[in-house]
Amino acid sequence: MRTPKRLYPEERIIYHPELLTCPHCGDLLVMWNYLAWDKTVQTLDRVLSLAARPGHCPQATCPGSRMRASIMASATLAAHWVWGEPPHRQG
Repeated sequence: MRTPKRLYPEERIIYHPELLTCPHCGDLLVMWNYLAWDKTVQTLDRVLSLAARPGHCPQATCPGSRMRASIMASATLAAHWVWGEPPHRQG
């Protein structure tokens, strides 16, 4: 059996939420200090490292204080997804 080929990403892309302000109260979103997900994606012509840094509303009583992820990040990952479980179902 052959040894699996290692994937070395050529580029790292970190997505942030598209919204800069909370849609509920209008306050500026604050970025969390972690990545919601970090994936290596192999396309036909290159290998990418995609990650998403979520944001949240700083007001604790605001309904927007939950995590807000990037829609573009999910769309990009889904566009390059070829096999296996969908990205939102992986652990």
